[in-house]
Amino acid sequence: MESNIALKLKALDYSQEIMPTANKFVSSLLDDVVSLEETVQIINYLNDNGIKISKPSQHKILAGGFSFVQNQVEEMKKIGELGAYIEDPVRINSKGAIQRIMYLRSLGEPYKTPEGKYAKLPFRKKDFDAKYGIEYLNGFPIAENIAPVKSSPVVEMHKVTEIIHHNSKDGEVADVVNEVKDPIIEILSKPQTIGLNDETFERYERLAEGIRHVMITVYGISEVNDNIIDNLIKLVANEVEDDSKVIYSSITFGKAIAPEEEMRLKSAISEELEYTSILDINLGGMAA
Repeated sequence: MESNIALKLKALDYSQEIMPTANKFVSSLLDDVVSLEETVQIINYLNDNGIKISKPSQHKILAGGFSFVQNQVEEMKKIGELGAYIEDPVRINSKGAIQRIMYLRSLGEPYKTPEGKYAKLPFRKKDFDAKYGIEYLNGFPIAENIAPVKSSPVVEMHKVTEIIHHNSKDGEVADVVNEVKDPIIEILSKPQTIGLNDETFERYERLAEGIRHVMITVYGISEVNDNIIDNLIKLVANEVEDDSKVIYSSITFGKAIAPEEEMRLKSAISEELEYTSILDINLGGMAA
């Protein structure tokens, strides 16, 4: 019986020449990332819109899920620029590209080459922001009946408790605690609404591998369940910055963790991140 990954690759219908390269990108086809049913649903929807995933490096867009892919495609259709996704399906993962294209339109700036090919700049947020700033994010009207696409917030990890003193009716001073929830808890408590893009998917893959190593070290198991993966996707997609907190929260959210278990987890996470940091430095030195 064929595995789900084999069935997903069959649905993608790659040529025999391309198939050998698929192993390099197989992590985005894991069941923890996208189910077989959703994979087929996304592929069929894209094909209906003339968008073809033609090589394994492009199937990372499946990780965003059907709702995200559908929203991106429908919004791009509204402004008449679906050709951008037909030209390169990976652009679907570029959040805010619609706003950036509309902003360039308003300035009269070209976003296509003389040959009609789309420029890369609208799909590269950091490069675009460096050149044009972020004015396009401040309520810029991108098109009639199209709501602005909000960028993902960079979340600061801290819990704030404010004590407010006021006089009660009987003259006594009362303390009112106005507690702002931990942003991580708020993110993990809500349904996933933000898909992974090129930048966040690369980080997701790295941290997912780190979680597997931590699970082996602490629990002696290499299988990572769907809840942990869902938690990781939410935190990475919302651009929570601290890798240590992202890994720990992904594993422990909603669970009762004993003090000894907490210490073991944090120690294993620290060792894993230190190891990968050293590995990155060494690989960088070799590349240089």
